Amino acid sequence: MADAWDWEESIRELEVKLRKEFHARMDRLESEIRTLKDSAVLIPSPPMEPGCQPDSVAPEGGLPKLEVQPRKAWAEEDATLEPIAFTESTWNLILVLGFTGAGWLDAFIGCAVSCASPLLQLAFCLSLLTKGFLGAPLQDQVEIAKKWRADTAHDYRHLDLADTSLVSRVCNGDESLIMSMQHADLISGVDAYLGLETFMFSPDGLSPGVVLCMLCILWWCLYLCREFRAIVASLEGLWQVPLQVATDFEDGSLRSLSRVRFWLFYAARLSKAVISGLLLAAGIQWLTNTTSIKDLLLHAVALKSLLELDTILYAAFMPKKIQVKIKKLKPLQFRSSAWRSQIESLFFVLCFLALMLWTWFQLIDPLMDTMQVVKREYCGGNQDFVVAINEHHGIAVARPTAPYVAESMSGHLEIAVYEYAFASQNSQHILFHGTTSDFENTRLETIETAATALIECVDLDSWFLRGEGVPVASLYGPYWWSTAVGLGLATNSTCADMAAHCDSSESQLLRMVCGVTCGCGEPQANVMYKVQAQGCLKKCRDQVPHRIDAGPCEDVANHSATWQSFWDLYPSAIRSYYGAAQTQSFELEATATTMKAGGCASLVELPMDRVSESRFCDGDPRLFAPLSQLCPRTCCVGDGPFCPSSCSL
Repeated sequence: MADAWDWEESIRELEVKLRKEFHARMDRLESEIRTLKDSAVLIPSPPMEPGCQPDSVAPEGGLPKLEVQPRKAWAEEDATLEPIAFTESTWNLILVLGFTGAGWLDAFIGCAVSCASPLLQLAFCLSLLTKGFLGAPLQDQVEIAKKWRADTAHDYRHLDLADTSLVSRVCNGDESLIMSMQHADLISGVDAYLGLETFMFSPDGLSPGVVLCMLCILWWCLYLCREFRAIVASLEGLWQVPLQVATDFEDGSLRSLSRVRFWLFYAARLSKAVISGLLLAAGIQWLTNTTSIKDLLLHAVALKSLLELDTILYAAFMPKKIQVKIKKLKPLQFRSSAWRSQIESLFFVLCFLALMLWTWFQLIDPLMDTMQVVKREYCGGNQDFVVAINEHHGIAVARPTAPYVAESMSGHLEIAVYEYAFASQNSQHILFHGTTSDFENTRLETIETAATALIECVDLDSWFLRGEGVPVASLYGPYWWSTAVGLGLATNSTCADMAAHCDSSESQLLRMVCGVTCGCGEPQANVMYKVQAQGCLKKCRDQVPHRIDAGPCEDVANHSATWQSFWDLYPSAIRSYYGAAQTQSFELEATATTMKAGGCASLVELPMDRVSESRFCDGDPRLFAPLSQLCPRTCCVGDGPFCPSSCSL
C-alpha cells in the first residue's frame, strides 16, 4: 500500500513539474513572437535577372512584393529569458491571497502558517546561538584542567590495584574508569578530533576532525548559498511585473501587482534572507563548537532540517485550496545577460571564499590551538606520581607510581582478583577472611604485627617450592607468592634468587618470608633493617641473643663487609624513614664516613644518632638492630640481651 502511495506522489510531482516547464516554454515563445512582430521591417525584393519570370507579378502601379524579415533586438543578442519558478512555500502566500477561492477559515489558517514558519525558524536560530545550547567554550576547559590536575588527578586515594595514578589512566584511555569519565571523554574526543595518539600533543598533519568540520561547514554554506540565490532570483523576477492599483492574476500568471502586495512580498523575502543569514552564522558556530568528531555529521544533518521546516509546515497545515493555487503559479520571466551572470557568479564565489577563510582563521584554527592546550593541561608533564597530605602538620608528600600498561590486566593483584572471581575460590595471592573484623584487621595490619604470625624462623621456599614441611597455604601462601612478583621476579624464585634485595628498604615482605637467607637471625649480619618493624620474624630475632651469648667479646674490623655495608645504607635509610633537612643530611654523611674509617671505636665519640635520637649500641627498634651485635667490646658494659657472656667477665 505504501508503494502505491509513493508511486502516486511521484507521478503527481512529475505532472506538476512538466506543467510548469510547459507553461514556461509557452510564455517564452509568446514573448519571442511579440518581439519579432514589434521589430519587423519592410525590405524590397531583389531585382530580377533578365529572362527570368517571377512566380507572381505585382499589378501595374502597385507596390513591389514585400518580405517580412525579423530584426533582433539588442537585448536578445546579449541576453536570454530565464524562467523563475515559484516553489511550494508559505512565503508565496502573499501572491495568491485573495485569488484562491478559499473560505475565510482557510485564509486565516494560511496566514497563521505563513507567520508561524519564519517565527519558528527564528526561534530555532536564536536557540542555536544561546550559551546553554552551544555549551561552555572549550577555552574554559583550560582552567578546569588545571584545577583537576592539581586537586584530583594525583590524589593517592584514586590509585588502582596496579598502582597507577588517575591522570595516567584518564590520559591513556582506561575504559574501566568509574570516575573522571567526563574528563576522559573530553580527552578521547580531542585525540579523535586532532588525530592524536595518547602520547601526542600536536597533530603531524591534517586532523580528521578539522577536515570533516570544514566539509560540514562547506556543505552548510552551499546549502544557504542556494537559498540566497533563490531569494535574489525571486526578487528580480517580481521586479519585472508591472505595478498597478490592483493585482491582476489570471490563469496562474501575474499580469500586474499592487504596490501593497509588491512591498509585502519584498519584505517577506528580505526577512527570509535575514533568517537565512542568522541560520548560516548559528550553524557555523554550532559546527565549530562540536568537538566530537562523531557528532559533526549528525549536527550537519540536523541543521538541514531547520531549512525544511517551512516545507513541512506548508505540506502539513496549508489549506488545500491555497496549495493548488500556489502550484499553478507560472514562472516569471527574467532577462539575464552573459555579463550579469558572470558578475553574479563571481560575487557569490568571492563571498563564499571569504566566508570559508574567515571560518578557518577565526574559528577552526583557534579551536585547534585550544584543543592542544587542553590536552597539555590534562596530560602533560609527569603523570606517574601521587600526593597525599600529612594530617598532623599539613605537609604534602609524594611518591612515584607505576606507568599505565595498556593490557587489560597488568598487575599480579589484578590477575589474582580476576582468577578468584571466575576461576576458583582459592588464590595464591589473596588472603581471604570470612568476617569484616578479620578483613579490616588484616587490611590495616603492619609488617611488625605480621612478623609474629609465623611459628618458626624458616625460609618459606622450603615449604612452597621444595615441599618440605606442612605449610598452611591459605594463611602463609599469599605472603610467599606475593613476594617475588612484588620485586618483579618470577613466581618460582627461591630465597637465594632474591637474596640481593634483602637490604632494600622496600623488602619488608622478603625479610619476613626469607628470614634465614636475609640474616634476620644471624648475629654477624648487617644489622640495618634486621628488626621486626622491617619484616624480620620475631622467631628469628629471638634466636640472636642465644647465638651471641656464646660468642667472643670482640668487635668486628672496620674494613669488614658487614660494618661497611651498614654505614653505606645508614644515611639513605635514616632520610627515607625519618626525613632529614639539608644540614642533617650532611651530618648523616659525615657520621657514616667517620664510622667507616674509625670502626667500632668511633661509637665512643659518636654514640647517638641525632635524627632518631637512638643510641647506636642499643639500636633503633623501628629501623636497625643494636650495633652491640657487631661491637660487643665497645658497647657491652655488663649483661645485655645482645652482649656475649664473656664481656661481663
